[in-house]
Amino acid sequence: MAFKLGRGIDGKYRPNTYFYDFDTGLPIKGAVLQAAYRQAVLEGDQKAAEAILLDSPTNEEERQRLGAIHPSLMGGLYLPNRSGTEIEVARVTIDSTTMDVTCVFASPTLSGIRLQVVDEYEGEMLDESNELIASKPLKLLEFINFFFKGWDLTGCLDANFSDWGYPKDDVHGFVVSATSDFYPDFSEAVHRYIDWWLNGLKKVKGLD
Repeated sequence: MAFKLGRGIDGKYRPNTYFYDFDTGLPIKGAVLQAAYRQAVLEGDQKAAEAILLDSPTNEEERQRLGAIHPSLMGGLYLPNRSGTEIEVARVTIDSTTMDVTCVFASPTLSGIRLQVVDEYEGEMLDESNELIASKPLKLLEFINFFFKGWDLTGCLDANFSDWGYPKDDVHGFVVSATSDFYPDFSEAVHRYIDWWLNGLKKVKGLD
């Protein structure tokens, strides 16, 4: 059965563009640092926001130094570098030991918008369908389906919870954050996708 977002979310929502005259993608790769930066901006703490930008690791030595404090601080630091025209459309951070991050990047090309799912393992955790060329920004439902076709989120959840009976709260909690500056309902859509998968498991495996 195909995934549907259901009531309360407009699956046909389409951003006007992924590209503006200014850089829409935060230059911060780290999951924890990006979350702290967003919070500082939300609170109007410009000094703290600038300090986070300056402290963001830019090389392997700095990444390892941060990881020595706690492995979770390494989350997102090994994402590929974005090109000059490339922006981050969305990201999902999971509660693995190193707080792994998977993103969708977009860049303008002569053929259209190049969308690519990227991870911190040089694509080793991705499927072959992790890239497409679109004539315009995707609708929210299209975007969710593209993201999780390129990266098997439910396969990741299955590997972590199959031995535990898929407790709903724990499964949802494994997604630490799902953010997008282009799709306001992205986080809620991700969790509805998880619910859709869990409901399918109930039918197949007879889970409570």
